[in-house]
Amino acid sequence: MILEVAFPLWLVEHTQARPALVGPLLMLNTALVVLLQAPGTRVTREIAARGGTLPGGGAGQ
Repeated sequence: MILEVAFPLWLVEHTQARPALVGPLLMLNTALVVLLQAPGTRVTREIAARGGTLPGGGAGQ
């Protein structure tokens, strides 16, 4: 929801970007999420296997 509403509004209102960039930037974001999801999961699994992650995320900090 935030990405679909707030990001385009912020981009157009608070930067000098043209409104025509909203669509391509959202497509780029979607492609990066798809491409980087598996490598990110792999790294998290490796850390968890070594016992480096805590239940609850940053609860131990």
